[in-house]
Amino acid sequence: MILILLQSFLLLLTLSSGNIQHNYYWRDYKDIIPEDAINGTADLYIGQVYYEGILAGTFYPTAKQVVTECRGERRIIKYPIKILCDKRKDNFEWMYVNVKSLNAEKLSDMVVGGFEVNNTLYIGKIFHEGEWKIGRVFPPPYWLPGLTVWYNNGKQYITHDFQILRYLGKPEDRPPSHCECKELVFNE
Repeated sequence: MILILLQSFLLLLTLSSGNIQHNYYWRDYKDIIPEDAINGTADLYIGQVYYEGILAGTFYPTAKQVVTECRGERRIIKYPIKILCDKRKDNFEWMYVNVKSLNAEKLSDMVVGGFEVNNTLYIGKIFHEGEWKIGRVFPPPYWLPGLTVWYNNGKQYITHDFQILRYLGKPEDRPPSHCECKELVFNE
């Protein structure tokens, strides 16, 4: 439990250390896709699970599970699951990269997807074996950098050329300063 709390704290520090103020967040999945969920591609979403760290993966809504890769194998997690969300869905774009181009400056704009073994992980995707797969990006100088997903047979697949999720940092929509509107606050 202490390890999970420490990893969560370190993830929050990482999220707040970039040049752009990050307004995205992770919602608990409770059998309904949140209205503000960010599509990963087609009908898939970006999920986050706890499995030997905080890991991003592909959320399959019909199966109600996240598939990710960890320790060389495909992992299927059904609970607990978080879904990437933002009030502005246009705050994100997928950018084609080669892992060698990911330096500290470029990573400051990328969406943090998790934390594992003293490494901040980012979110990437690739069309592989006939389907889109969302997984973890280990940036340099990690000993095995790249996007890590899985083969359909369950083994690990690492690629150096993939798409990475970039956060554009557009501010929340706010009424003009001359507007005398009152802000409504809703509790979840």
